[in-house]
Amino acid sequence: MFLIFLMQALFALTFPIGKKLLMYVPPAISTGIRFIIAGICFLGWTWYTEGVDALSAYAQRVYQEKIKWLMVIGCYVYFAYLPEAWALQYMSAFKANLLWSTLPFISAFFEYILYGMVLRAQQWLGMFIGMCGALMIVMSHESSEVALASSVGMWLPEIALTISVGATAYAWFMIKDLSSAGYSMSWINGAAMLSGGIASVLTGIGYEHIPMDCSAWFYGMALIMGLVIISNITAYTIYGFLLQTCSITFLSFSGFLCPIFGAFFCTVFCHDPLPLVYVYALVGILSGLYLFYREELAHEACSIREDVDLKKQ
Repeated sequence: MFLIFLMQALFALTFPIGKKLLMYVPPAISTGIRFIIAGICFLGWTWYTEGVDALSAYAQRVYQEKIKWLMVIGCYVYFAYLPEAWALQYMSAFKANLLWSTLPFISAFFEYILYGMVLRAQQWLGMFIGMCGALMIVMSHESSEVALASSVGMWLPEIALTISVGATAYAWFMIKDLSSAGYSMSWINGAAMLSGGIASVLTGIGYEHIPMDCSAWFYGMALIMGLVIISNITAYTIYGFLLQTCSITFLSFSGFLCPIFGAFFCTVFCHDPLPLVYVYALVGILSGLYLFYREELAHEACSIREDVDLKKQ
């Protein structure tokens, strides 16, 4: 249980850090540098654990399946994190955290569309309640957000963040297919993050103002390294470890902890106000998650009790 709390706390911590980072380095450049560093780390680990021959074999297969890999790079990195970083300029970190909490619902909807997953009436109800909570967030704007978003369009930041969540949800299905096809997760992460990071940096060079202040780069790189260590390496490593002992259902449901930690971190570190409508939205999303996963969690609890009884015998 400690690892689950730690993982969700680390994921929640990325939102205020990401918001702070934008004070020093623009979104596309910071996203690109972050994922280039993370990609090199993962590829280095692949080389260390699997050898040069494995890297060469993976690279040849990537070229043969280049269309699929372009989609993975786009959905897993470029369209998943670049719109989020851009949107964070115009909304609070906690609002972004809450909108990301809808990821299980969007993933389930994609699974329903792509794989014909059967959803029970209770799950449809949970999805409806959760998305109503998300809609409350999208429709609400603080006075500071109105002033910031007026320059780009009132709903554009929320639309950009929704694209991020949808791209991430779809990417996990493609990553699952690649993993089943024999690619290691360290290679998938490394190749996708490095390629997506380079694409983000090129985008930033073309459209963003690159800061020339050395102090801005010093603080910016410190925050980028913090994000790489906290999210790309530590949190995702814990997630991979927990997948060996916990079900995906339980780990998905544990995501309810992320906005709770997020409310604390954003209040303490970013001094963001917590509007009452966000509290209502959080209750709606958590209620929807509970309804959506209730039967699976009850079934898993029974299985755990049976295992404990067998061990006692």
